Amino acid sequence: GVREAYGDAALYDLCLRLAERLPASQIVHVPFMLYRRRSRDRSVTWQDTLSANRLSALQDALARRKLPATIDRHASASTLPRIRLQPARCPKTTLVIATRNHADLVRPCITSLREQTRYENYGITVIDNQSDEPELLDYLADLSHQGTVRVHRYDKPFNHSEMHNEAIAGLDSKYVVLLNNDVWGFSEGWLEELVATAESDETIAAVGAKLLYPDNTIQHAGVILGIRGRPFHGQRELPQTSDGYCGRANALQEYSVVTAALVLLRRDAYLQVRGFDSQMFPTSYNDVDLCLRLRQAGYRCIYNPSVQAYHFESKTRGRSPLEDEYCRRLAERWPKHVNYDSFYNPNLSSRHAFRTELRRVSSEELAARLQAAKA
Repeated sequence: GVREAYGDAALYDLCLRLAERLPASQIVHVPFMLYRRRSRDRSVTWQDTLSANRLSALQDALARRKLPATIDRHASASTLPRIRLQPARCPKTTLVIATRNHADLVRPCITSLREQTRYENYGITVIDNQSDEPELLDYLADLSHQGTVRVHRYDKPFNHSEMHNEAIAGLDSKYVVLLNNDVWGFSEGWLEELVATAESDETIAAVGAKLLYPDNTIQHAGVILGIRGRPFHGQRELPQTSDGYCGRANALQEYSVVTAALVLLRRDAYLQVRGFDSQMFPTSYNDVDLCLRLRQAGYRCIYNPSVQAYHFESKTRGRSPLEDEYCRRLAERWPKHVNYDSFYNPNLSSRHAFRTELRRVSSEELAARLQAAKA
């Protein structure tokens, strides 16, 4: 029952303990207005600060779950805790970077990785897709000779999905981290936190990060499906320190999809669902399709905002001219998901992420959207 010793966090503590005893299928969110109160009624208030009791309840919950972590107050979100997960073990993890030429991007990416990664058990594999740039070839040859990098040659026309499937099939690590070649500037302990997040529960197959543009605005903080019929980065272009909608830019949480520009994958789960679909999605939206197939297989995708890096986003190849076609294929394969995201409240706009729409939504329409999201 309720433990009064936790004071203002007694119900929070109760919810944490219930979550440890109930299967996920028995915990649901009802997206309807069930209760409202007058603004002068202060009997129930939204806490605008993270109380000591809530921190204590959360620390006790992590201890019960045997999850090594430190907790403190979030620097920019007064209502959110900053949870720093640490892996109890350091299973072998391979960082995979695909490129065709572009030493100007690959060099700072790998330099940043080597300087800012303290994880004890990792390696780097570079997928070389028919590079003919002398500077890059010399750089990779030098790193390969040093034993710093393993090079996987993909001597075919560009197919982002197939090249990764080939490379990952040949690895023996428990986890694989996919990195675009234009990612750099990693936060302290970034790989430890990715691994620890996946290690916290065997149902977690993908862990994404907060990615930033060079001007310190958000590029990725989780993917929302069904915004104007497409996958959409919901907190895009907000300041790095912004809470986003109800703190979601800074909250450790589950999403339907996280971007593969920087994502940790459980390798056995990836192989179980046969990796990326190289026929239907050779380039764009292959990560969306992968995450949905992982979820279909019973796995989860988690966004960890404590893991941060900079990303130019598609600087190398730009947008595919076939992106509209891939979006059509996505909608055809996942009609219930691309329009109704399980992690996006159906009361919010389907045209502008995390906004309310200035129109009346009938209870019938809401019920239909809820039913579709459940399905």
